[in-house]
Amino acid sequence: MEFQSIASLIVFYAKLLNFDPNIALAVAKVESSLNPAAMGSQGEIGLFQLKPQFVKGVSRRELANPHVNAIVGIERLKEEKEKCLHQKRLNYLVCYNYGRTNAKKISNPDAFPYVLKVTKEYNKIKKENYIYGQN
Repeated sequence: MEFQSIASLIVFYAKLLNFDPNIALAVAKVESSLNPAAMGSQGEIGLFQLKPQFVKGVSRRELANPHVNAIVGIERLKEEKEKCLHQKRLNYLVCYNYGRTNAKKISNPDAFPYVLKVTKEYNKIKKENYIYGQN
């Protein structure tokens, strides 16, 4: 399947996986500025800056594929939304960014820098591009 933009690819997979496309897009913007070739300083790969050692059954090469990266990243967001102890609003993003074990140490997830960045981007997307809708 061919997409006109990285944003449309993310929106497609978010809707397919029944996840809010605006959140998925906000996370990818914060993580990689929507650059599918982005590489992090600690080995993170692609749009959702996934660490291969934490993704079972998917190779580094596969994670470099924007389609695979989007699917795995969105599935991980869904998992953290369901399992993270911080459930209020977008606070489960602490678990996505910091890990579930480390997230237990965060007493005020509303003030966690990553949550603030993604929330700001999410609000910007919702204000400027409301075309993506809600799930």
